[in-house]
Amino acid sequence: MLSEGEHSSVQCFSHTVNLIVTKAIKSQRMVQNLLSIARKLCERVHRSPRTREKLAELQKEYELPQHQLIQDVPSKWSTSFHMLECLIEQKRAVNEVSIECNFRELISCDHWEVMQSVCHVLRPFDAASREMSAHMSTLSQVIPMIHILSRKVEMLFGETMGIDTMLKSLKEAMASLLSATLYDPRYIFATLLDPRYKASLFTEEEAEQYRQDLIRELEILNSTSEDRASSNGCDSGSPLKDTGTEECLWSLAPIKRDQREKLPEDMVLAYLEEEVLAHSSDPLTYWNLKRLSWPGLSTLAVRFLGCLPKYSPFRKAVQHTHGCWQLWPAQVHDGAF
Repeated sequence: MLSEGEHSSVQCFSHTVNLIVTKAIKSQRMVQNLLSIARKLCERVHRSPRTREKLAELQKEYELPQHQLIQDVPSKWSTSFHMLECLIEQKRAVNEVSIECNFRELISCDHWEVMQSVCHVLRPFDAASREMSAHMSTLSQVIPMIHILSRKVEMLFGETMGIDTMLKSLKEAMASLLSATLYDPRYIFATLLDPRYKASLFTEEEAEQYRQDLIRELEILNSTSEDRASSNGCDSGSPLKDTGTEECLWSLAPIKRDQREKLPEDMVLAYLEEEVLAHSSDPLTYWNLKRLSWPGLSTLAVRFLGCLPKYSPFRKAVQHTHGCWQLWPAQVHDGAF
């Protein structure tokens, strides 16, 4: 279906993160045991009205947020993360209610320390999944997010205790499942064409190579556009074709234009030399403003930035039609451009 429509599929970033984190959680038995204890404790509280009442009293006494404990869905790591965060928030009340209600599932001091570390590890991955699933997320955010998560994992080795096996699994899984993405031309072009990043995340050698690749891509686009114009009867080499279009007649006017400004190399250099925009900026708004001065680059930006890095049954891609930015529905299971 995608190939017939000349679309190219990309993997869902949030799904890949889910695979990475799930594998890491399963890699360390201590973390699995901790989750099992936490689930049983939360289930006990939810099943007993007396226990819930006692927990509410302790929350008021210790001036804790009046939140109910969260029961996770074991197959969804993000719900397990929120369950542990809630337990940490209610730690004082949870410890006391566990003793007063004679729970068999008691969370030891070591377990609380491991719980803190696990939450510290999962927090950036949860934030990444939510950001990459936002309505306005684009393919260009994938490479920056991989760099952010990779750096954070390295830092976590010195910021956590007792979960080195989980961290090693995270690092290995990220290298296995995400390293190829860093060299995928689709992600590279998307990053280059996002005015919030451009070439800032690449080495000097990579930036030069990708700049040349972008210039070639723009040359191919321009060549294709010229061929299409020729086939429509607007070939400047055959000006007397009876096309009946005023546009083709005006192509004969002896108007002097700065041809150098239109060269792909100059367009790319001018774009890359501009300052990068703040992360809160909208890249599509930027290219909407630039579509007249850099029409070729604008077209490429539509192609690559219009791809969302997440799953949705009714995906939306950006299309440039008659000088306007429009959204059109595409029923595909991954990003497509």
